[in-house]
Amino acid sequence: MRGVSWYEAAAFAEFVGKSLPTIHHWDRPTGIFVGLARWSFTSLFYPMCNFGGDGPMAVGASRAMTPLGALDMAGNVREWCFNPTPEGRCLRGGAWNDQTYMFHNITQADGFDRSEKNCFG
Repeated sequence: MRGVSWYEAAAFAEFVGKSLPTIHHWDRPTGIFVGLARWSFTSLFYPMCNFGGDGPMAVGASRAMTPLGALDMAGNVREWCFNPTPEGRCLRGGAWNDQTYMFHNITQADGFDRSEKNCFG
């Protein structure tokens, strides 16, 4: 399986009249800061995610829905964000073979990185 570089993700988003989200826009649909205690959300959410899976799955294939209705934002693929970093560009979400805490962390990678973990939402 081949991943998608930041440049490919950004070009596709522009082609369809969209843009990659910033890290702050990516956080919004997670809903974890909307009156829900982080520990209660994650203790219910993570078991439904694809963390520990064999690879990415089709969006909606699991029951992993955030409180605001976004599907499979954690444990499927890392999603490219618009923001530049000292190491390249930001990724969010955590892939199937990442630790669960990666859902809340910001990952950095070179914009040309095509890791099988990297894609876009």
